[in-house]
Amino acid sequence: MVVLTAAVEGLVDEAVVRRLAKHVGVEVGPVYGKNGKGHLRQRIAGYNNAARISPWVVLVDLNREAECAPPLRDAWLEAVEDRLLRFQEQYEQLAAWFQSKFTRWDLLALLARLERQSALLPLAA
Repeated sequence: MVVLTAAVEGLVDEAVVRRLAKHVGVEVGPVYGKNGKGHLRQRIAGYNNAARISPWVVLVDLNREAECAPPLRDAWLEAVEDRLLRFQEQYEQLAAWFQSKFTRWDLLALLARLERQSALLPLAA
């Protein structure tokens, strides 16, 4: 049986998720959130990542924030995408520094030195 993980605004939303899951023959596993829409929005990136490996649903009220679910979802995940792109840019800048300063020969020398040092360490009993 499929187990669905959920994130919801509150207890009423949890009841809705459980009822919908029962209707379609799905078991509900852990239910996260229950602390309002802002709480869910802060954690949407983590929920989105978790959904890559198991079934997830995030249930929130639109509250006139959008006319339907897809634009709201896109807005929430767009903010996540922007943060990931900024992180990627910072990572690439850092990686570029290492590429210019730390050659593959430097890496090989470091690995050889670590191997020599580990050979000198006593083995655990």
